Amino acid sequence: MTAREYCKSHPVTAYDSSYGRCGGFQIHGDIEYGIDDYLYGMSGVLCDDEKYFHYHHLKIIYAPSGRAYVKCFGKRIYLDECLRV
Repeated sequence: MTAREYCKSHPVTAYDSSYGRCGGFQIHGDIEYGIDDYLYGMSGVLCDDEKYFHYHHLKIIYAPSGRAYVKCFGKRIYLDECLRV
């Protein structure tokens, strides 16, 4: 299943509260826990045109301080700053 199919078939569970990063970011479905943790997300949600939407399967990275984040287009999106829906 591709990231686009997953995002379209699962509801939004959280979104990035900092709207300036990646044109808006939404997290779909649940976090995949394992040796490496992953999540599915969609960036560009603040744009009205669907051609600016990008679908991602991102690895969750843990900072030395313990904060979890993902990198989208080189910018960090901290999961503790995301708002649950």
